[in-house]
Amino acid sequence: MKPNLLLILLIFSIISCQRNENRTTSTDVKISNIDTSKIAIIEYDPTDKFRARTFQNGANATLKNEDLTIIEQALDRVIQKQNPRQIENFREASQNYPKENFKVQDFIIHKESYKRQYIVIENSKGEKEVYVNMFCNDGQIYTNWKKKLIYAHGGGSCFFNFKLNLNSKKYYNVYFNSEA
Repeated sequence: MKPNLLLILLIFSIISCQRNENRTTSTDVKISNIDTSKIAIIEYDPTDKFRARTFQNGANATLKNEDLTIIEQALDRVIQKQNPRQIENFREASQNYPKENFKVQDFIIHKESYKRQYIVIENSKGEKEVYVNMFCNDGQIYTNWKKKLIYAHGGGSCFFNFKLNLNSKKYYNVYFNSEA
């Protein structure tokens, strides 16, 4: 009987002392759901002369899979709110330029048609925020888009951005470029 008890204790000791290399906690979760051909995560650079468009201050932070879900939900809400304006833009353009044969589908925003850039920070309150920069994936060549933010003058709904507080799940400072 004693040898069995000793064997059980030995096995239990070995199992409990194993290293936890394969275990993850919620803070260790890595992003696995990101399409790097369409999404770039860019470090916050406080020396960037355009930082007023992103954040005035903050510390770089990382995204988790659950953050990506929150970003997608906010993006869907931004687009849902903007698309009625896009339909109105279509009506106005069709009325002003009847020979152009505009198609309403060309005015509707489809998030799949955009590349994205995310800048993630922790603000002074300890909350995680992300600047979401969207631009059309229409064949234009932006060779450095995975490292530097894309800025454009004009371009209409082909360029838009917003900020999102990931803790409160509230977006703000939504900006769509004007038509050139």
